[in-house]
Amino acid sequence: MREIPDDPVDRERFEHRLHDGLLAAHETGWGLFGPTSVVWKVNRFASVNILATSIGGHLDVAHPAVAWGVFEHSRIFTNPKERFAQTYLLLSRVAFGTPEQVGRVSSSLYSRHSRIEGITKNAAGKYTEGSRYAANSVDGLLWVHLVYFWSRYLLYEATVESLTKTEWDRYVDESRRFGACFGLPDEGMPSTLDELQVAVSRYISSGDLAMTPAGKEILEYIATLIPRWARPIYYGFVDELLPTQLTALIDISDRGLQRRGIRNGIRILLRAYNRFAPPSVRYVPAFNEANSRITHRPVGPIVRAFNRALCGRAEVLS
Repeated sequence: MREIPDDPVDRERFEHRLHDGLLAAHETGWGLFGPTSVVWKVNRFASVNILATSIGGHLDVAHPAVAWGVFEHSRIFTNPKERFAQTYLLLSRVAFGTPEQVGRVSSSLYSRHSRIEGITKNAAGKYTEGSRYAANSVDGLLWVHLVYFWSRYLLYEATVESLTKTEWDRYVDESRRFGACFGLPDEGMPSTLDELQVAVSRYISSGDLAMTPAGKEILEYIATLIPRWARPIYYGFVDELLPTQLTALIDISDRGLQRRGIRNGIRILLRAYNRFAPPSVRYVPAFNEANSRITHRPVGPIVRAFNRALCGRAEVLS
């Protein structure tokens, strides 16, 4: 893994990398990953996906360009439910959809992100005041990519089971197909668990991450979306899960419940849920849809209802 320049992904490079990703998708016969992949094994758990999406929302905006892009161009403040539904819908199609769906979603997201750019109003990280930021910058895309797969690794280990180092290396190597569909160069993405950990640590220690006024406002708003009674439990769990440098950066250390017994109890409850709950609610609906496609069975009513609760649609892969 080599360091990569922080320049926007142009259309030609994006289409070249998407072509690489779609080649891998066609080779599996199912999509980017398929039923034998470690990515499906990890991403199928609903609790892992939902918690990782929430934690990712906090960590993503630690990157100044991501924070400015979300603050100035997103509907997070006006319609957060719709934004979550759209994120779930699009990323589910990339992770569990057919090659055709992967291609359509990736192209749509690239075009949307190409319109998200602006001028910084303050200095943060490596950005000086008045410099240009873009949603399709390689540096910002890579941080979001790392957060997506690293947060799911942490949550799976904490709330499901431990996998072998070999399995986690496969998981990280598979994730490169996902990154390719967003235009990330192959040489810039980690291919092993150790490289993933190093890449995240490099961002933390480099000074490139910084909390902007925009990021702080986003995080304060996200906190209001969590039920008041659940906030200290949630933030206590996250505080224990993440490195102290990150929890300090996103300023959640003082929000969390400090009682270890309760935090351990949450972990035990999640492990029990992820082991004993019926597959229709244990697994994310998009995975159950993909599994129904593979086994040629209809999508069940509970899965359809779960999908509606998450994004307002009975099916997301149709």
